Amino acid sequence: MRTPSPLAIATLSIALGLTGCTKSELVYEATVQTPLGAVKTACPVPLAYSKHHGLIAFGCDDGRLPVIRFNAPGRLIADAFLLDAAAIEDTEASLSIQGFRPAGLDGGPASLMSIDLLAGTVSVEELDGAQDVDAIEVNSAGDCLLAARSDRHRHDDYKITAHDLRGRSVRDAINLPPDLQIGVTGNEASSIGRLVLGFTRCLIGPSGRPVVLLTRIQPVAGGAAYSLELHTGGAEPLRIHQAKGDLRVLSRHAGYRLALIDGETGRLGLLDLSEPAPLLTLVKFDGRWLHYDQVDGTGVVFRGSGAPGADGRGPLVFVRCDPGKAEPVCHDDEMISQSATEAYAAGAGGPGSGVFINYTEVSVSPQSTRYTPRLRWLF
Repeated sequence: MRTPSPLAIATLSIALGLTGCTKSELVYEATVQTPLGAVKTACPVPLAYSKHHGLIAFGCDDGRLPVIRFNAPGRLIADAFLLDAAAIEDTEASLSIQGFRPAGLDGGPASLMSIDLLAGTVSVEELDGAQDVDAIEVNSAGDCLLAARSDRHRHDDYKITAHDLRGRSVRDAINLPPDLQIGVTGNEASSIGRLVLGFTRCLIGPSGRPVVLLTRIQPVAGGAAYSLELHTGGAEPLRIHQAKGDLRVLSRHAGYRLALIDGETGRLGLLDLSEPAPLLTLVKFDGRWLHYDQVDGTGVVFRGSGAPGADGRGPLVFVRCDPGKAEPVCHDDEMISQSATEAYAAGAGGPGSGVFINYTEVSVSPQSTRYTPRLRWLF
């Protein structure tokens, strides 16, 4: 399957390791510490966590999908082959994830796999008429659908379409004329279906119709330039922000408010689309942002010398802001690591699934320097 809300922030730490079975064979194993208890998994991809239902689901390279329940027997779903979710629904009554498989070049139809994590059931629906669809993504509110399309035989004619999903199934929406259609390059279409790492999002705007935030990518000497555009029906695209590093538009939105992270500067931008002229506020705060939740005002910031990748090392902290203010005041809430490197956000970002921060903890002693991979999941 091609590529993928916290209620209040809690943390899950995953200590990752490789356990040797023989001299030539290594087995992945993760020990998961959560507020609800500890579990172990041999599957490396966290897909969904639900506080409503007290369970956690992982994707495995061999197709298995274990659903681990706290204080109750779990389930093992076979042959799911789902490593990224195109949509996640988590309510008090249900919990499901969906994965999209594009049509085969031999003429086989596209399909949508729906997995009910409570019942442990899998259903697959063929999507006739979606032969040109490469990937889909349903927004965190479940009311807007994005589809990346192309001439899949010639690898050209890329476009993104946005569809009002209210009162419709994915199958119906994807085959109706789109509310918006935007010509793009292959690179610009590539983030559809990536709930955390995506740089293009849709939502139902104040007009009651879908609007799209699209990142344009322009090659320049030594790299690329990124421009964030607002697309609405019947109007010319409006440029909102430019950067020399990648832009990440975070998947969770609160009403007409969204958040973005500028990969060049590491700054957090809060975007309000409620007025005719969109307002972008760059938050004044020391450090490079890795994640921010517009709903509850919680985030993660790296404070080191340089970028939070292999060359940067420094503290990694949870931050809390006032999400109701246009220019929020933020403060440190909890120290994650006094010395971290290789820090980045990953995992699904739909409602209930959370986002996890992957980093390496650095411990220095007179005898050695130890690097320990870690994962903390934000609920």
